[in-house]
Amino acid sequence: MAWVKNGTPNTLSGSGDALTISDLTEANFRQFLIHTIDSGGSRPTLNYDNDTGTKYAIRYSGDGGADTTQVSKTVNSFIHASSDSDNLIVAYCCNISGEEVLNMSFCCQHNATGAGNAPRRVENVWKFTDTTQITRIDLTNTDTGDFDTNSNLSCIGDGGTKVSDLANIPVNTIYEEIDTAKYKWWDGSEWKMDGTEAGIFRGIFAGGYDASNDYSGVIDYITIPTTGNATDFGDLSVTRAWAGGGSNGTRGVFMGGKNASYLNTIDYVTITTPSNATDFGNLNNNMGYANETACSDTRVVQAGGLLDGEYSEVIDYVTTATAGSASTFGVIQVQSGSSPGFRGGYGFCGLSNGTKGYFGGCRTNGGMNPSWMSITIATTGNAVDTNYDLQHSNMWGGAGASEQGGSRGIIFGGYRHTGTNASINDISYVSLPISAHAVDFGDLSAAISDGMAVVGNGRAVFSHKDLTSDISQYVTIATTGNAVDFGTLTEARSAGAGTEGF
Repeated sequence: MAWVKNGTPNTLSGSGDALTISDLTEANFRQFLIHTIDSGGSRPTLNYDNDTGTKYAIRYSGDGGADTTQVSKTVNSFIHASSDSDNLIVAYCCNISGEEVLNMSFCCQHNATGAGNAPRRVENVWKFTDTTQITRIDLTNTDTGDFDTNSNLSCIGDGGTKVSDLANIPVNTIYEEIDTAKYKWWDGSEWKMDGTEAGIFRGIFAGGYDASNDYSGVIDYITIPTTGNATDFGDLSVTRAWAGGGSNGTRGVFMGGKNASYLNTIDYVTITTPSNATDFGNLNNNMGYANETACSDTRVVQAGGLLDGEYSEVIDYVTTATAGSASTFGVIQVQSGSSPGFRGGYGFCGLSNGTKGYFGGCRTNGGMNPSWMSITIATTGNAVDTNYDLQHSNMWGGAGASEQGGSRGIIFGGYRHTGTNASINDISYVSLPISAHAVDFGDLSAAISDGMAVVGNGRAVFSHKDLTSDISQYVTIATTGNAVDFGTLTEARSAGAGTEGF
């Protein structure tokens, strides 16, 4: 439970006999904070809802003395001794509809000035016998003087004006609950948590080609619900591009890739802990150009690629929580020319909703194939053609982004082959599970292929270097529209591995 402001605080701008909050909103628990400054003699008494009935029953003790009771009273009096004193009062109220209102308070009375005069205390419990939730509190002086300027009455509660009710909170604002160490993000209508509900919602970009077209080992991370530049995370065990990236939300793995040669290396990182990558195991073969994966909370599945330079039909997987070498999942079915069959390809776009995995669009030894192939991640077996395609019939090499449990997958950029390969600035999407062809979503700021994408908190972030510039942009998955600037990586690069987690 979080305490938030309830009602409008009342601070006196001049001396007076009354402090009132008349706009209390629904709350089961409230805390009243009261400071009365004495001017000529003051005694604060409390009344709820401006009700003049004899509805208060009180028990109090002054300076640790014996209890005294008062019943059938029209107000509650916080002090029962000297009244020519300033008072600090903290009062708690349990105000559950249908039950009498239970209260307790502690009053510290200033007493005479100077360190030679100890303050006085009054401990007070009382009930108000009405059973509706109160909407007003009045603090009234019943002595001959006044409450002086700056005397104050404030209220906080577990209801009333919550942070989520405030206007103009930017979408994807993030905050941390200090008592739980959980992070929440504002989706425009409510505060939400994803996945493990412990999330710091990181996107990881690993390896790739740098601005000099050298192979990179850099790992960066971003906080997905915010915008801003990436932060250094660590380094891969070996520099490479075109590695496959995936995660179970906690551990990220980077599979295979290429530098001077094709690699079977698998590294991993713990997403919450920046560090260099650690050895996980090995792929069954030396595999590159398979940087798109489909993931669940237990497996990362990688399909196709170039196996030592040859088109691959292999689908491999790892159990993400357990380090070890990859196992064979099945083979990918793509169409080469006009003949369907089990043939190799590379440059797939990978999507997943955590149950079904999809690999769409690739380059084969017979041309381009735009089809989406489907697997069930929890089982093993060969991929099946869905009979649905990417946005363009000759498209391949897009970067996919989808959330586990999500209903939409985003495809960023890629190549469109029209005699030669040409990068495109298209963003498209499909509904998950896939039951129709991909359709237009919006545009990137430039024609881009070989990018990296991560996803979380209803947002997909795409990053890529275009010549020597660093383009990192994002979209809100549930809507359509052009990509918006996010920030920059620590090192501009493309053809890296992207993954995300909490």
